[in-house]
Parts: sequence; structure tokens; C-alpha cells
Amino acid sequence: PLCQILSALARDLREEIYPFFLPKIAPAIIALLETQDAEQLEEGFSCFAYLFKFLLRFVMADFALVFDQLFPLLAHRTWYIRRFSAEVLSFLLRKLPADQLPAGLEHVLHKAVSSVEQFEAEG
Repeated sequence: PLCQILSALARDLREEIYPFFLPKIAPAIIALLETQDAEQLEEGFSCFAYLFKFLLRFVMADFALVFDQLFPLLAHRTWYIRRFSAEVLSFLLRKLPADQLPAGLEHVLHKAVSSVEQFEAEG
């Protein structure tokens, strides 16, 4: 029910709800993904899909911040969380306007390289 309410709010409020997306909403949905319950996982990723659909214009303006918030999901311990997260992030990359794509790709690659370097340094 929470995800359905969030999706409806995003559809109706769009600009008014976006300031709460990164600090409150996205972390709550990410926390929902820490489960083995298939229905809860489906609901969480569906919620992200609807939120990105309704808030896409704002998400594109803050692509680097959104990517950084979702990036830890790419290293999740379960393969299907990693896969679905990669699909979500690739959708966002495909939706970037042509003039923002080079900066978006540079950010993604920089984040990936720094993550690998940090992993190698730790262990």
C-alpha cells in the first residue's frame, strides 16, 4: 500500500513531492528491498518505476545525485537486486537528454572506477 500511495502522490503532486524524493522517499524504498519476499521486491521496484515515470524531468536534472543514491544497490548481495537496479539505472541513462549524456556517463564511469579502487584498497 505504501508504494501505491507514493505513486499516486507523485502523479498528483510531481514538483511538490520531488524535494522529498532523495532524502526521504528513495531511502525508504531502498530499505524495502532488503527482503526475500518477492511481492515486496516487486512492489519496491514498481514503485521506483512509477516515481521515475512521474518525476522524470526532475530526476534528469539531478541525475548524478539519484545515481549516487541508487549506486549501492548495484553491489547488493543478491543477484536479482543488482540486475533490477542496473535496469533502473540504465533506463535513467537512456532518458538523459543528449546534452547531459556525456556528463552522466562520465559520472557513472567515475563512480564505478572509484568504487573498484576502494574495494581493491580495502581488501
